[in-house]
Amino acid sequence: MPARHDHARYERIEREVLAARPATSVPPGERQMKAAAAAALARHGIGGYAELGAGKFGVVVLVRARALRHLLQRPRLQMLHRAALQAAITADRKVVVKVQRAHGAYREMRSTARHEAAILSKLASEPGVREYLPAFFAAASEGDLYYIVMEQVVGTPLTHTRATDATWRRLERAVRALHAAGFVHADLHSDNVLVTPEGRVKLVDLGVATFASEAGRARNLRRVDDMRARHARTR
Repeated sequence: MPARHDHARYERIEREVLAARPATSVPPGERQMKAAAAAALARHGIGGYAELGAGKFGVVVLVRARALRHLLQRPRLQMLHRAALQAAITADRKVVVKVQRAHGAYREMRSTARHEAAILSKLASEPGVREYLPAFFAAASEGDLYYIVMEQVVGTPLTHTRATDATWRRLERAVRALHAAGFVHADLHSDNVLVTPEGRVKLVDLGVATFASEAGRARNLRRVDDMRARHARTR
């Protein structure tokens, strides 16, 4: 792992990322976020990652779990599912790391990230719903950044699949299982539903999930019906 206080090196990484593409090709906020994330990942000795997505609020990368071995040695992690992370490291699986900014105008984004981490951490031990969610491994904050480490879900957004009757039944079961666990997905749409090659359904992006209410449950189930109707019209 690199020296903890090698500030000059991390500043150089930020400059290199900022200079990597012309300013016109990437919005300034996104460029700054990518640079901050690159430097933060370097501080933890995490390299060789693949970027899955980026915006002015955060960056999502894919890394080998073995690159996160040092997390097991950190006693002050806010949330850590040690056995799950150790299993991912042992199996040499790839995992997703979300890095989100958390200062100034972006402070609410850390609240969203922390909320998502808390829900995934809580539901990781709930057998009725965990099969429908990405496995959660760890979360931590550092300065103005917040990290969530979770399973890489290999799947296709529902928008881009040929959903069958079985797919819609699985989605309804997933939504009802989340309700039974006490939560409602407040941003349920086809891009936040992934379908795996085996046909399993996973709900993602739970950052604005809310506690379940009768109205919220009914609204979510209507959304499933609306999604199915829209999907049918576009096929």
